[in-house]
Amino acid sequence: MAHHANTRVLVVDDHPAVRAGVRALIDAEPGMEAVGEASNEFDLEPQLRTTRPDVVILDYQLQTANGISLGRRIKRGPLPPKVLIYSAFATEHMTAPALVAGVDACVDKGIPPRDLAMIVRRLAVGESLLPAITPNALNSALERLAPADRPLLQSLAEGRPLADLAAEPGIDREALEAQLDRILEALVVDTGATRPG
Repeated sequence: MAHHANTRVLVVDDHPAVRAGVRALIDAEPGMEAVGEASNEFDLEPQLRTTRPDVVILDYQLQTANGISLGRRIKRGPLPPKVLIYSAFATEHMTAPALVAGVDACVDKGIPPRDLAMIVRRLAVGESLLPAITPNALNSALERLAPADRPLLQSLAEGRPLADLAAEPGIDREALEAQLDRILEALVVDTGATRPG
């Protein structure tokens, strides 16, 4: 019976060795199973539909996309899984775009395997593990936005859930989503396109 309660994890990374390593780690953990993998955004969509993961471990720097923008697409779907951004560049400046995208955690690829497994467990039970944004990172992010977009980021940084902001009287959900897309575009430095190979 307990077998059915396994946390289902989908691994998305464009390096086969990284995918294999993360899958092996997940499968070795009691109560967890790697239900699928994808190397790019195009493989990701069908994998999400067929594997129905609880948690997606998503590389930040894919060949054709960045993980945070992909994470936002995943989180906009019906009954979205938890999304963990797995990055070699998990600095404090990733927190602002992660907040806007609605992802649940940003983790450095250098962390010990046991720590990664623990974070997946905590996400699976409903925790969100994004750190509070530092004043330095918030100011840096606000400077990159148009003045009209700054209050929305400020509200998210103060911990207001997006669902609450969307439910405010007079808020047009589509206009809000378009604004979030615009903010994310300004904040995300898409390193994928500049990487060799």
